[in-house]
Amino acid sequence: MPHTLVAGYTCIAITKDAMVVAFTMDYLRRSGAFGFLLPLFGGADSSSVAVVVWYMCQLVVKEIANGDEQVKVDAIRIGNYRDGQYPTNSREFAKRIFYTIFMGSENR
Repeated sequence: MPHTLVAGYTCIAITKDAMVVAFTMDYLRRSGAFGFLLPLFGGADSSSVAVVVWYMCQLVVKEIANGDEQVKVDAIRIGNYRDGQYPTNSREFAKRIFYTIFMGSENR
């Protein structure tokens, strides 16, 4: 059953599974950052964060397609779009905002 969540600037109906994604986008929006940097250690934590960001990118593109102008404005700033461009593809949006680096350790 969907719940209504206030994501700082808009109310959207989402499932419990998507709540963490909404909070992730809201954090990114409020922080003024231009994306996420994820150090990869090869564990489940890294993959979980990657899935959350992937799902967030899908929801952003979906909300823009549904006419949410505030999400569009935020995504344009976060993704550093210019000349009237905005995210229309979740994969392309993810490439703009999601960066990874490998952090090797002596134990691996």
